[in-house]
Amino acid sequence: MNSNAKRGINIQGQLPPAVDLPRVNLTVNFELGSSQLTTDGMIALRSLAKALLDPKLSKMTFQVGGHTDGRGDAAFNQGLSEQRARAVVEHLTTFYEVPVGQLIPIGYGFNQPMDPGNLMNPLNRRVEIINLDPLS
Repeated sequence: MNSNAKRGINIQGQLPPAVDLPRVNLTVNFELGSSQLTTDGMIALRSLAKALLDPKLSKMTFQVGGHTDGRGDAAFNQGLSEQRARAVVEHLTTFYEVPVGQLIPIGYGFNQPMDPGNLMNPLNRRVEIINLDPLS
């Protein structure tokens, strides 16, 4: 059997590399099992807001991706990650006047862990900011 054949699909040549957009992972703390920001979480967002308000970034769009650890079931974590991403966007737009259209919230639940070997690792609970526009 061809070593490049997967599930009945024969891959010819090389697959294109995954899109590697500029990103930063932030530890933005929330109350346990909640989308309520802690004081530490708000402090982390202050630095992010300062960066987003830089004129060099003003025309760029950013995805705000919420991630959870593996506690709870998939449906709960999906909803929680979406709520947390929206809470971050709401905080940035309300308190720092980051333009709403600059931020796109999305939740990933526990589907993209930083530590796939340990879904309970606190590193998996994060907010990821991805620049969706080319840097030029």
